[in-house]
Amino acid sequence: DHPGVPCVCFCPPIGHYAGVHIQMVRRAGYLGLRTTEFLSLDVPRPQAGLLLMPTTVQAFPHGLVSFTRNAVKRFALAQLWRYVVHGCPAEWPTLAELLLHDAVVHGGVFHLWGHSWEIQDLRQWQRLDDVLRFMGSLAYRIPAVTNGQLCRLFAPLMAASDQPAHATRAASARG
Repeated sequence: DHPGVPCVCFCPPIGHYAGVHIQMVRRAGYLGLRTTEFLSLDVPRPQAGLLLMPTTVQAFPHGLVSFTRNAVKRFALAQLWRYVVHGCPAEWPTLAELLLHDAVVHGGVFHLWGHSWEIQDLRQWQRLDDVLRFMGSLAYRIPAVTNGQLCRLFAPLMAASDQPAHATRAASARG
């Protein structure tokens, strides 16, 4: 996030984690855990006192096999369908623009991510710059937030999901 502001979102190494790790991350004081679920426009999902944050596009040239493996592993076939509906674009910048457009038109969270060493090794800097410029051109229509800001926005959702169903209904009945 920003210097002097506490980091509230954790990204597991290589995107690997299990239930025990979710508990460890929560006990360490984080609000969110950024996953490596691809092609998602979903808002953060509460689980075990933590917000799980899927991603949309990695600044990396993945293909159908990689997206299929990712979707099957996470039981996220709707995300794979999103890729197919858009014609299975071979270039990640094209995919990023299509899915960002979807987020603008239909709502959702667009999450672009990447590793600087991969961007450097694969010479993706210009492509990343082009995508960031496209994102900037839409800034007047959608807010741009950090992972931490997104966690803070959805923290009330997490708190509500931790309440028993009868407490949630009583709270909503009060107004």
